[in-house]
Amino acid sequence: MQADQLFKPLPSRTPYAPAEERYKPSDVLAKLRQWLNNVGLSRTAVKLTTSHRESVTIRTNKWTGEAESFEVSQMWLLRANRDKVDRALEAAVDRAKPRTTDPRTGAPLSEAEQRETKYGTIAANYLRNAGLSEWRVQVQDTVNGKDGTLGAADYGAKTILLQRNHLRTADRDAIISTIQHEAAHAKAGQGNGHNHIWKHEAVLLGLSNPTANSFGQENDRQLRAGTAKVKDVAGGGVARGPHRGQFVDRAKPREVRQEEARERKAARALDPEMIEALKLKYLKKFKQPFDESGLSIPELLQMAARRELD
Repeated sequence: MQADQLFKPLPSRTPYAPAEERYKPSDVLAKLRQWLNNVGLSRTAVKLTTSHRESVTIRTNKWTGEAESFEVSQMWLLRANRDKVDRALEAAVDRAKPRTTDPRTGAPLSEAEQRETKYGTIAANYLRNAGLSEWRVQVQDTVNGKDGTLGAADYGAKTILLQRNHLRTADRDAIISTIQHEAAHAKAGQGNGHNHIWKHEAVLLGLSNPTANSFGQENDRQLRAGTAKVKDVAGGGVARGPHRGQFVDRAKPREVRQEEARERKAARALDPEMIEALKLKYLKKFKQPFDESGLSIPELLQMAARRELD
């Protein structure tokens, strides 16, 4: 009797539903995929897991807060009946779907207004995850009174300003680049403009091409890692150049590539920090401030190239 008491089967924590009342895993995935497509989450992944968790787990992007995947526990599907599964799937999709009505009035939002709301939320989540929780996001018709400005950082009010039309019409990558660009300004601090401090913060925040006009518009230079990477814009293929990490577009004529190389070299030579360093070398060697010498910046660069300042 004691042995029977000790070794009797333990009751299951969650009773199994009858087989005829349960979904097949493939049916659940198809249903969840269809529901996600219906609410505009077609890019969200759906997969089964071996987790013992109940219901559905939503994995979100660290920076944007967007739902990246819905993970359904196989162990849960073995136990739950169809009604329970349907309720859990509906609740999960409802938590992640984009807002379609105005929370204040309940009025339906247009497609453009939904995009504006979506990317405004993404910008707020991005700032919070970037360590800028004290900053807020404000959408304006014109930023700083200029129609062509897509975003700006208001340091006094600690606010990222985003252009309304940009959020409503631009593609996702362009909008994310604008948000990253302005977040880098907030991290770098006032007075740094687009200098090396801003570029450093931009790279850390995920901006692949930190340049002064990088509002989602990729230039021909990859400034991160200090190498040149030219896009294959004419379909001629990309070949590796003489330096590691450097790429050359075969479709461009040699003269064009050489001119672009000279422009890149001139841009690097006119770096304000480098100019200040050369002025300091001039002062140490000639005991006279460069600004009082009557020489021009190109002449200073020529002296440096001839190693007259070493």
